[in-house]
Amino acid sequence: MEKVIAVVSGKGGVGKTLMATNLGVYLAEKGESVVIVDLNLQARGADLALGLASRVVYDLADALSGVCRLRQAAVKSKRFPGLAVIEPPLMKEHVNISPLEIQVLCEKLSQEYRHVILDMAPGAGEAFEGIVSLARRALVVTTQDPISVRACGRVIAAVEKRQVPEGRLLINQVRLSLTDRGFLPAVEEIAQELRLPLCGVLPYDDHIHVAFTNGNPVISRRDTPAGEHMEKILSCFMDPPESAGA
Repeated sequence: MEKVIAVVSGKGGVGKTLMATNLGVYLAEKGESVVIVDLNLQARGADLALGLASRVVYDLADALSGVCRLRQAAVKSKRFPGLAVIEPPLMKEHVNISPLEIQVLCEKLSQEYRHVILDMAPGAGEAFEGIVSLARRALVVTTQDPISVRACGRVIAAVEKRQVPEGRLLINQVRLSLTDRGFLPAVEEIAQELRLPLCGVLPYDDHIHVAFTNGNPVISRRDTPAGEHMEKILSCFMDPPESAGA
């Protein structure tokens, strides 16, 4: 689907939700309508990252089961007009959401929003492949951690298998001091191993972590080095150099 963007990772804790929420804010601040669908059923977090947790009344399962209308499940940001988020259930157990249900959901959301961002659950599998195949773009997030890189390779294989047209790699939490001392693989080594076009490298920065946990996306602070860096990465993802001006 032309409007669907998937943000994916091989394992949790690498910054997938960080990138999904900052991407949403980046697009909303350009005047575009955006909805982020949090598909991490085990550890939802987009609402926290956007400072919207206290306003979530209905969730994705409620919308899919008919308990509420889809618009009621979409929590709209007051701070970032045009941006909304749909969260999965917080405490409901044994919730299964099929790729077909997500396809129907994306079709409905695409009628109202310019961009539909899927903040996917970490890892690959049959359900992952079915959902990621809906995307026009995929942002694959990893860290320098060898386990993360290995898991990321499996996710990239699934993205390529499902022929997602535009896939890009983001390496997060880069620690140059540890890299220079040989404790972590270099960015160039990771990019060569994963063989996916690199859209950016995000150094480890306490300011980014604090902003994320406080529901204050760093992209909204372009007057800071972290905010400026995030903007460059997201601009590269949405308008890659090879397609710029095309």
